[in-house]
Amino acid sequence: MNTELSRVRSLVRMPMFRAQKALEPDEIDQTKRISFFTIGRKITGAQIVVVFLALVLASVSFFVSVKSDLERMLSQRLENVARTATLMLRGEDHEEAVKAFMTGGPEAVVASEGFKKIRAALEKVQKNNELTSDVYTLIDAERFADLYQGEAKDALKGNMMFMTMATKKDPYVGNMMPMHEKVRHVLKTSRFDSTPLYTDAEGTWVSAFAPVLDSTGKVVAVLEFDYNAKNEVAAANRQLLLNIILPSLLGLLLAIGLGYYIGKSLATPIRTLADVAELVAGGNFDVSVEVTTRDETGALGTVFNKMVSDLKRQRVELRDYAQNLEKKVAERTEQLNQANRSIQGMVDSVSQAFFMFESTGNCLPIYSRACKDLLGAAPAGKHAGDALGLSGEALTDFHKWYPLLFEELMPFDEVAPLGPRLLPADSRGRFITVEYFPVRDSSQRVMQVVAIATDRTAERNANQRAESEREYAGMILKLVKNRKHFAALVNETKTGFIQLKEELASESPNFDAVFRHIHTFKSATASYSMGEVAKVAHEYESELVADRKRIAAGDAVDLKPWSGKLDRLTGLFNDFLEENKVIIGGAASGSGPMLEIPTSEVKRLGEELRSISEKNRAVFSVFERKYLSEPVVNLLIHYDEVVSLTASRQQKEVAPIEFEGGDFRVMPEPLAPLAGAMVHAFRNAVDHGLETPDERVENGKPPTGKISVAFEAQEREGKRWIRVRVSDDGRGIDPEVIRAKLLGRGQQSVAQESDEQVIQHVFDAGFSTKDQVTDISGRGVGMDAIHYAVTTLGGACKVMSHPGKGTTLELDFPDPTPMS
Repeated sequence: MNTELSRVRSLVRMPMFRAQKALEPDEIDQTKRISFFTIGRKITGAQIVVVFLALVLASVSFFVSVKSDLERMLSQRLENVARTATLMLRGEDHEEAVKAFMTGGPEAVVASEGFKKIRAALEKVQKNNELTSDVYTLIDAERFADLYQGEAKDALKGNMMFMTMATKKDPYVGNMMPMHEKVRHVLKTSRFDSTPLYTDAEGTWVSAFAPVLDSTGKVVAVLEFDYNAKNEVAAANRQLLLNIILPSLLGLLLAIGLGYYIGKSLATPIRTLADVAELVAGGNFDVSVEVTTRDETGALGTVFNKMVSDLKRQRVELRDYAQNLEKKVAERTEQLNQANRSIQGMVDSVSQAFFMFESTGNCLPIYSRACKDLLGAAPAGKHAGDALGLSGEALTDFHKWYPLLFEELMPFDEVAPLGPRLLPADSRGRFITVEYFPVRDSSQRVMQVVAIATDRTAERNANQRAESEREYAGMILKLVKNRKHFAALVNETKTGFIQLKEELASESPNFDAVFRHIHTFKSATASYSMGEVAKVAHEYESELVADRKRIAAGDAVDLKPWSGKLDRLTGLFNDFLEENKVIIGGAASGSGPMLEIPTSEVKRLGEELRSISEKNRAVFSVFERKYLSEPVVNLLIHYDEVVSLTASRQQKEVAPIEFEGGDFRVMPEPLAPLAGAMVHAFRNAVDHGLETPDERVENGKPPTGKISVAFEAQEREGKRWIRVRVSDDGRGIDPEVIRAKLLGRGQQSVAQESDEQVIQHVFDAGFSTKDQVTDISGRGVGMDAIHYAVTTLGGACKVMSHPGKGTTLELDFPDPTPMS
């Protein structure tokens, strides 16, 4: 240690040197073991590597440049030779050789005058330019396609053939090989071309290609010259090595010397700083580095001196802090206790129950007093699932779910809603919800999860009351707005109940008739939001669906108990009419449709009766036209409300129904069954036909769907017929979907039907394109009810559809009571 201090004494100022606790000798030896690769040696090595890489890069660049120049020179020379040679050749001589080949083969070519002239010219060029390799012409082998058949003919494709040549060996006229890309280029463009240097087993070569033209300028062959540049390349490589090795050796020597000098000048002050750092590490803070330069090493020395001074000051402060630590810990502990008491007081003051649990699922001792009321017990020490009162499958699901909150393979906000949100009902029937919030550490990882339980019983009850009041208000508005239609509905319903009672009393009740009556009644009561009546009707309809399945399976179904169920429906319906008779008025009696006649109309009718009293028929006709009939549009106009309600429930947009041609008048009573059944047409148009706004936009349609109704009166053989068209611009009907469903039900005959015939099966009893049943559609009864009502009137109905464009339901029937 004394030797080391003596060595650095001249480099440091030591105003005061006191004996302090120093490093042990073994520790000092460890710090002094410096790697062989010191900073100076690293800098020298780096300098050498950089220079070496620069020399290599320059050498490679020079080599590539020389090779490129040599290649360009040889290619240009050979191309000039080829250009000269083409001036000595006649394309007609070459064509003579080609004809000789086609008639006599290679031997005929060699014997032809054209071949001899070309060979003489090529030998002259070969001799004058001291070329030692063969010179030859090439043609496209497909020119001889007429000489071959089958596979031999196909083998010519993509090949070239030797035609004429100057060679010391036997000529190999007629030999084929794959066509060289340069040959193909010359044949196509009539331009000269050449190859870069390439090496094969016989040497290093460069080749030139020239077009052989006839008198019309047409390319009849390609002339190729090959030149062996092996000697030139070898000479260039030897000269290149001499030009690279000597400069490289000199550059490396200079790099070694310069690297040594730079490394030493940089390493010396760093080594000095390391020696002083050893003293500081031994506990001596009264040393400093003498700064003699203003470069980076000088700045490093200045910073080092400041660091030593700060360490000395902090060491004194640390000693003072350690003496007062116990007192400060006691003060902070009391402050934390006060904060905890305040937090617990605030926690216990809230009405919500909240607690925290860790990644193990165990609850922490932090919880609110409300936990005992809402959860039944304190959660501390329990598993979170048990604290929430979960059991059975719910508890199993909780154990699968809560680890995902801490793993965060998905965002916390997406995983949290998948957990239990509603606690099991307690003895007081309270409605208690649970929410979950993360507690994160400094790295934003979830450490704990806070569960907050809230009693929302009063809120739920208020919402239920508000919803019930809204439904009741909506029902009142519908009844007031459509009193005339509702009166007709009441009359039709009571008549239908009487018919259904008679049907059930028969020996063998018709199941489809029972199903049709119940389904129509359910749809009508639902459209007017009749609450309990519609609910029970929907339950009964579901029972009939189950009965239909048993019938399809071959089981017998007893419809006798349905007489009692019909009595219950009748009672509920009559109770509804009684409870709302103040609002409904005369419509509740079911005596027939309501007529609201202004007093002025009645007075005018009296005047007309007096003026035409002798014409009873005319009087009746006028009275009938004015007071008993109504525009045909009135039968369906109220369904705009049904369409709007159905679309709202399915998050679809639909414009008000467009009515056209509905001004001519009809007697409403005979058409009431058909008008009632038409509820299915409009609900199906929204449910099956119209797409969601997003789907419509994707298909290039406006987001709002459209439904239209067109009426038309026609005279046929002295009788008035009525035609009604209900159209939508929705997705249409896919006949393949219907065909597949019918085939699945065993109706093999549909395989031979046209698409138009197939879609008419939507009128079949029990058939539906939907796989799931809802309170809107899916029973397969609606279209059957429409078909039944139309055929009862003596008419017919059909469906026309264009997939992606829309569907039209057309009803055609005679006016049951045409006015005179």
